[in-house]
Amino acid sequence: MKIGFVKMTPLDDDGAPISGVGSVVRDWIEALRRRGHDAEVFAFKDHLTTGENATAVYRKSLFGDRRLGATLRRWSEDSGVEILHFHTSLRQTFRALRRPLPRPAIASLHTFEAVCPLCTKRLPGGEACRFSPGPVCVRQGCRSVRRYCMHDLPARALRRRSWRFLSRVLVHNRALGEALGGMLSTTAVTRVPLGVDVARFAATRRPGDGRTVVYAGRFRREKGVHHLIAAFARVRRKIPAAKLLLIGAGEEEAPLLNLCDRLGVSGSVRFTGAAARREIPRRLSGASVAVLPSIWEENFGLAGLEAMAAGLPVVGSDMAGIREWLENGRNGYLVPPGDEIALASAVEKILRDNGRRREMGRAARITAEAFDIHAVTGALEKVYEQVIAEAGNEVGG
Repeated sequence: MKIGFVKMTPLDDDGAPISGVGSVVRDWIEALRRRGHDAEVFAFKDHLTTGENATAVYRKSLFGDRRLGATLRRWSEDSGVEILHFHTSLRQTFRALRRPLPRPAIASLHTFEAVCPLCTKRLPGGEACRFSPGPVCVRQGCRSVRRYCMHDLPARALRRRSWRFLSRVLVHNRALGEALGGMLSTTAVTRVPLGVDVARFAATRRPGDGRTVVYAGRFRREKGVHHLIAAFARVRRKIPAAKLLLIGAGEEEAPLLNLCDRLGVSGSVRFTGAAARREIPRRLSGASVAVLPSIWEENFGLAGLEAMAAGLPVVGSDMAGIREWLENGRNGYLVPPGDEIALASAVEKILRDNGRRREMGRAARITAEAFDIHAVTGALEKVYEQVIAEAGNEVGG
């Protein structure tokens, strides 16, 4: 079977800095190739990268994206792929699907874009949003009337026309699947969780030092790293030897450095910079607890599951994607998003209790094994086979 992956930028090599969707696509391609399949990548735009690049790169012309669908149709025929798997925003996916493609297409949703125009699934006050998108977004203060009329309504119209050109929509958490299931009548929704290469993390695993808290990810406001630093300052008052390791980079780095200065914890917080994908297991090794302090709804929170593969209990924000793998009190703790007191308390419990930490670490490893990339890829493989068979039946009929 030959799969065509469609994403925004070419495939980064194993030494490139981590990126959520890029890591997911590379892991799936590697796992599929180990199972005897072939895969190629079509990128929407050029991007400086090294190693195994995309086989085709679409460069926007003076005509904008109007030629995108034609370019993708021609590539899918010339490359010999049997199915197209989109890993792009819905906006970009549907720009390519203004007409049916010559191969069946599926799309993975890596954000809550389909059910929230802001992708946050949070109301302005920070509480979880339980509404379906529509005029309620204006009434709740999330969208202006102008933005809703000029952007959201045309986008919804495009989606209504284009959903039918997708044979499947893949989601990574149950909550998004349930929300979409109530919205879509022409496209099947299938849950396929993300996976982690457990063996890669097990190879560098070593006992924690009982002091180090770690975060690995981007430094963006929605990731809640500012709440983690504030919570860590509370932890330091009770555990003076505690250390915080921040692995990543992003536009919030300077404000985060200033926050450390203001809270007097600069000497105990280490910013390592962005880490290459292959470096993450080694960077996590020796830590005692990982934290995923997101304040926007996480689709899955793969960084937390990777920490579990490294044998670390995780303290994460209580939201749909993270609840897919974090069981409160078993392999870590769930805390309300943005609650610095609760976050500090959960981290302190793990650092103070060696027995609890070891027990949670064992449970974390068991959890990660249940999401091993090889098992998850088997589920993805079955989806591909079903979609290709259904497309063949339609042609035959």
